[in-house]
Amino acid sequence: MSHHPPVVDSRGDRLHYVYRIYDASDRLLYVGCTEDVQTRMFFHTSISTPSKASWEIRRLMASHTSREYPSKAAAHAAEIHAIKTEMPLLNRQHNPGRFKRVRGAYVAV
Repeated sequence: MSHHPPVVDSRGDRLHYVYRIYDASDRLLYVGCTEDVQTRMFFHTSISTPSKASWEIRRLMASHTSREYPSKAAAHAAEIHAIKTEMPLLNRQHNPGRFKRVRGAYVAV
């Protein structure tokens, strides 16, 4: 997989994206933030990514969407807001309704 150069706006600033991953029933699985959606999707679905969330994404992912933001800060704020309000199934961070931390690990509740 080749890395794609970042997209820049008319001022030369790098654009960032908030993406959402869905299963076949359109259930929201994961929300993330990146400069390169195509490369990020590759890593989410790569068998070399060992985390349980990545395994679940590989197993369940049917589609994804993305929205462009003018800066990393704007995209990151939108990502956190989306996770807190939409409660995706596989996001651990910023998702207090789905996971709790037990002995240094996140456990689904």
